[in-house]
Amino acid sequence: MSNPAGRLSRDERNERGVRGERATRTIMGLLTPEEHLVAHDLPWPGRPQANIDHLVVNAQGVFVLDTKNWSGTVTATDGELRQNGNSRASVLEKMRDQGAAINSMITAVRVDNPTLPPVPIHPILVLAAQTGISEHITTVHVVTLDQLLPALTTKPPVLDAQQVRTLAYHLAETLDFDREVTLLNAATARAQARTNPLPRREKKGTKKPSARAELAGILRLLLMGAGLLFVITQPDLVASFGHWISTTITNLITPN
Repeated sequence: MSNPAGRLSRDERNERGVRGERATRTIMGLLTPEEHLVAHDLPWPGRPQANIDHLVVNAQGVFVLDTKNWSGTVTATDGELRQNGNSRASVLEKMRDQGAAINSMITAVRVDNPTLPPVPIHPILVLAAQTGISEHITTVHVVTLDQLLPALTTKPPVLDAQQVRTLAYHLAETLDFDREVTLLNAATARAQARTNPLPRREKKGTKKPSARAELAGILRLLLMGAGLLFVITQPDLVASFGHWISTTITNLITPN
């Protein structure tokens, strides 16, 4: 249920986002599987807590897609993306960062596959709740669902069928490996934390003595008490013992 101010709750925003991504998936499902690798909800390389909504690999290159199911008025004009008059430049920056991450992966793939030509990266921001928008803002193509298929299929081809398969295979392998390593590292860290917990820090001045230290303290007190009792009850013996000690020391340090 929406709050009185008309703002959506977190759950409502999440549900709205899921509906938008489903709509994008439906359109992408119309792409021919023989010519396109289509993937969804992929790990963002280098950012374990983030994801890439959609990815397409075809003869035109690699398309990195993010879906926004924004309400209200959305415009993409004069080099600016706005929702209800508010700038959404940070979303475009995110798209460029995602494209750069995928481009780094492709660069590594090309090292092992030197016959693979340079592969263009096409960031696409999909607006699921609007229609009739197809605008380029710097390197990001902002489109609505009715413009998505042309955006994915009408660019000049740069890869042949074998190159598409090679690139798709390596990208899928690398992205899956990245997610596997991320989960493994997290699981290992949790296991180590359980089996080797950090020692608890004691507050300064409040450290509790060990049992051995307590016993040693008791013995020292007993010996001191016994010595004091001996001095009080046997003064003659104490005097004789003191005289013997002083005479012995004198004889040791006095030359013959």
